[in-house]
Amino acid sequence: MSSESTNDEVLSLKKRARRRLVGAIALVLLMVVVLPMILQDRASLTPQDAIKITMLDVRENLVDANVDGQDLTTSNDTAPLPDLPARVDEPNPVNVISDEEIVNEKVNNLQSETDKKNVENKNVVSKLEKKSEIKEKVTKLAEVKLAETSTKSSLENKAQGKIQAGFTIQVGVYSDLANVKQLQDKLNEAGYVSHTEKITTAKGEKIRLRTGSFPSRQEAADALAKLQGAGLSGMVISN
Repeated sequence: MSSESTNDEVLSLKKRARRRLVGAIALVLLMVVVLPMILQDRASLTPQDAIKITMLDVRENLVDANVDGQDLTTSNDTAPLPDLPARVDEPNPVNVISDEEIVNEKVNNLQSETDKKNVENKNVVSKLEKKSEIKEKVTKLAEVKLAETSTKSSLENKAQGKIQAGFTIQVGVYSDLANVKQLQDKLNEAGYVSHTEKITTAKGEKIRLRTGSFPSRQEAADALAKLQGAGLSGMVISN
C-alpha cells in the first residue's frame, strides 16, 4: 500500500508540474504576441508634440564696436541680415525606457521564474523516486531477512524434534567454547552431526555437546563405540 500511494503521489506531482509548465508557456506566448500589438496601437493614437522653432536675433548678439571708425549700432546703412538656420529646441537627452523593453524584461523574469520552478519540481520528483526506491529495497531486505529467519527456525525445530525423539549421545558439558569447536570438528570427521545447548549450572553457564538421534538404545550404544574408537568419549542418554 505504501508503494502504491507513493507512486500516486509522484504521478500527481508530475501532472501538476506539467500543467504549470504549459500555463507558463501559454502566458509567455500571449504576452509576446498580444502586448506589442496593443502598444503599437497606443503609440499610433498618441498625439505628436509640436516642434518649437526659435529664430535667432542677430541684433541681440551684436556688440557695439567701431569698424573703420563707424558705429555699427548708429549706422544709417542697414545691412541685410544673413539667413540664419532655424534653431530647434532639442530636449535634454534622457535615458528613456520604452514600454516594449519593460515588457521584454518582465517576460524574461517570468521565464526565469518558470524555469526555476520547473527545476524545483524536477528535484522534488527525483527525491520522491529515490525515496520510493529506498523503501522498495528496504522492503525486499526485510522480506529476505524474514524468510531466512523462518527457514532457520524451521530447521531448528526439526533438529529439536530429532533430538527429542529416541536416544542421543552426550559427548560432554564444557565451559570452553574453543574446546567444543574442536570436538565438533572431530565429530564431523567421524560422520556425525553435532549440536550444542547452553545450560546454567551451579558453576556457571556451560555448553552441552550432543550428537546423533537414534530410535533405540542399542543403535546409540553402537555409535558410541565407534566414537570411542575415534578417541572421543560420551554416554547414551534418553530424550
